[in-house]
Amino acid sequence: MIALTKFNGLDALVSLLYPPVCTICGANIRTGEYLCDECERKAVRIVAPFCQKCTEPFEGAITSTFTCANCAHRAIHFDAAVAAYRGRGIV
Repeated sequence: MIALTKFNGLDALVSLLYPPVCTICGANIRTGEYLCDECERKAVRIVAPFCQKCTEPFEGAITSTFTCANCAHRAIHFDAAVAAYRGRGIV
């Protein structure tokens, strides 16, 4: 319990010295968040269907997991990449 109290105190000190800000626009945000509410609304989330290797989103009635043509015949040296948002627009 003492260690937890010290950690919370340290976390509060770090937040005081380096207040949490949105990684896109720099607006003040709550501790533990990465985007402000406005930027999160503007960011386009990736939803299924998407490639199980690179998370590239696809449209259509794809109901099972799949690997896209870009990843299918490449020697990829990782199991999967995960992205929450599309790398276009605000992100």
